[in-house]
Amino acid sequence: MAHPSESLLVYWVTCGVRLGQLLQEMGWYRAASEIVRVVLSLIDGDLSNRRKDMFVETGSRLMHSLSCDCQFPEAQELESKCIQYISELTSANHQIPNLAVVYARLAALNDILCNYSVARRWALKALECVSLQLPVKSIVFVFGQASKSCVVSKKFRKAESIARGAVNISSLYCGTNDPVYSDALMHLGYCNLSIDLTSAAVTCFERAHTIRQEIFGENCVQSAFCHEDLAYSLYVKNYLEGFFRGALEHAEMSICTFLSSLGSDHLITASARRVKALIQEEIAIDSKDMAKRQKLLNEALQLHLGSLSLTMKAFGEDSVPTAKHYGNLGRLYQSLKEFQKAEGYHKDAIRIKEKHLGPDDYEVGLSVGHLAALYCYDMEEFLLAEPLYFRSIHIGLKLFGEGFSGLEFDYRGLIHLYKKTGDFANQMKFMSKFDEYRFKRDQVSEKGATKEDREPLTLLDTLEVLQSETQGAEQTMDTSESILNYILSQD
Repeated sequence: MAHPSESLLVYWVTCGVRLGQLLQEMGWYRAASEIVRVVLSLIDGDLSNRRKDMFVETGSRLMHSLSCDCQFPEAQELESKCIQYISELTSANHQIPNLAVVYARLAALNDILCNYSVARRWALKALECVSLQLPVKSIVFVFGQASKSCVVSKKFRKAESIARGAVNISSLYCGTNDPVYSDALMHLGYCNLSIDLTSAAVTCFERAHTIRQEIFGENCVQSAFCHEDLAYSLYVKNYLEGFFRGALEHAEMSICTFLSSLGSDHLITASARRVKALIQEEIAIDSKDMAKRQKLLNEALQLHLGSLSLTMKAFGEDSVPTAKHYGNLGRLYQSLKEFQKAEGYHKDAIRIKEKHLGPDDYEVGLSVGHLAALYCYDMEEFLLAEPLYFRSIHIGLKLFGEGFSGLEFDYRGLIHLYKKTGDFANQMKFMSKFDEYRFKRDQVSEKGATKEDREPLTLLDTLEVLQSETQGAEQTMDTSESILNYILSQD
């Protein structure tokens, strides 16, 4: 076949990319990858600078579709080639269109692969390039990746501001019944869940699900992601009350859709199965029917082991996703009264999380608290439990402050520990601390602890956060002028 003319090639590439984007938005990742792969094959031979920037745009799209479909080896090959061409084009002073989105796609891939420092670098570079001249969908995507990176790096205020900025911009330009708005809500829901604003997260996920259900239908991968996030956020929200029916229904709906759309061996199903297992474990613990309890726990164990197998196949043992599954298995074996297994899994989870996330990360504190509870309530290793509780409290206070919901379990654990050891002075001390905590917790609105946090953030708030986030960067961020001029032009 003869090579097409440049104008015909551009036409074919544009049509193919648009079709791939449509399939991607529907959650048909494999079909999207096939279309864009064909388009990319048209851009071959000795590449001119024009062809190279076409490759960067099209190749990064294919990379993103592949990463969403968990096809990581091919995605990483494209990542290397895109980075190479970006470097060559930059050296030649060739302007690359849509560069902010390309950088955000690189950030998204590395976030999935748990290369968090690399993801953060790409996310910041994307912020440097973003402007209101981009399509709103692109701005929301860039902001979403930046918000995720800020959550991982514990810059929670910035993460929330950027995520709310995406919601504001998408609602302003697209309306509140558009898929772009639902994407922004998903980003904000993730951020809210990460900063202990569980009810706010549930609200975001519910609204996003309503939009996606109306547009894509119920049996769509995009709707299934909403079901999964709703299942987990409702599980967290209602944990103390023990109301898990709604969470379980959402988990089962997400699994059903993922299985029918992607197959039983797809990595995406692992997360939804993990969530269902967590919910079933709590339902089992609350059940007074011992036969039902054992049945539910065994089902949860099979779900966890299946999820762990898929996760280890994709990421290996030495990874944060695997460590999260280890922590879940530690809790489940604790419920099954297999305490030695539980201890081993908790210790492995802590070791891996500390290595990749640092000693004071939320995930580390979570596993430390779980190991403390195992020692305190089941193994009666009180000398081992006490310092672990103190460490978990320290991490919670450092990251989230005195109203953090997770502190309740640590304070209750220490009160139980001192009661069992006869240390009544410390028991009374921590009962007093627990009362102070409950007062603080009651003061904390689910939308934030302060008036500033409760009020919706404006585009100007977002501008200020983005300026501080990219302060010291080599390039001057044109977001500042674009957003500021837009705000000043409004009534």
